[in-house]
Amino acid sequence: MANKKQKPQANYDYKIILLTCKFCKYSILQYIGPNREKIKDERHLINTIMSFVENEINNVVSRLKNAKKAEEKTIHIELENQIHEGAEYKAKSKNKRIDKELEELW
Repeated sequence: MANKKQKPQANYDYKIILLTCKFCKYSILQYIGPNREKIKDERHLINTIMSFVENEINNVVSRLKNAKKAEEKTIHIELENQIHEGAEYKAKSKNKRIDKELEELW
């Protein structure tokens, strides 16, 4: 912070910030409800909300990445299943003697 040379370490787009606000909504409301008298003005309220968002934004980003990876895996699995859909069963051995003995049992 000295000489105003601090650089931001992450760039979050508005969608991620919005999702984080939605994720923290109930925590924020639970905190603000009983502590409404302690909050001095609107600026203090915004700072309180942003502290909740700041604490949870990295969790939301990691959850979104995990969800995207999971979706890609399911798409990949679905494509593999479509490719192997026409597969047929082939017997490992061609020993007809065993097959004849089994037919006699039935």
